[in-house]
Amino acid sequence: MSSAQQKPKAKRDTKRLILDICERYLMQWGYNVFSYHHIADELGVKNAAIHYHFRTKSDLAVAVLLRYRARFIRWTQTVEALPPQAQLDAYMRLSLNFVLNQRVGVLVTLGTEYNTLPEPLQEQVKLLQDEIFTWFAALLERGRSSGDFLFNGTAHAMASLIATTMLGSQLLGRVRGIGPFEEVVEQVHLIVGMKRNSP
Repeated sequence: MSSAQQKPKAKRDTKRLILDICERYLMQWGYNVFSYHHIADELGVKNAAIHYHFRTKSDLAVAVLLRYRARFIRWTQTVEALPPQAQLDAYMRLSLNFVLNQRVGVLVTLGTEYNTLPEPLQEQVKLLQDEIFTWFAALLERGRSSGDFLFNGTAHAMASLIATTMLGSQLLGRVRGIGPFEEVVEQVHLIVGMKRNSP
């Protein structure tokens, strides 16, 4: 294969690496702490190489959120055939993975910085949150209709309660480890009226 044929793939790989690094920084530090210099330094390139793919830092962060949202949609498709209880546990395992890797999801870090974020990034945070909460509310309603879950109030309110609890559990796990997170999972199972089945 000629160098001319290889170049497009190299560009795609560089763009993917930039997105991967930015996503990791967003999860570790949030939006306001890092700059293009940090990414360029890690990649061993000049800042201009980052600007070639993403004109501004806001453009880059928006691209990360778009990819994050697409990944969540794909994930929901992989679990849609599971029983409601298994889907709930799969959802909680997403937070467990963050805890085990000493990270938090982008909704946690960007939520704390929300008022200081560029407007396009704020919009992506809202859309991601809406997609997660809408999916979760539908799951809870199906589970209650099938008898898998038993809880009071609306499915939307319960989705908000559990989803925000899972986000908070990531911060708790970051500081105190897996033990407190497992206690939170047990309480979630009790709240929705199902037996404990640790994720």
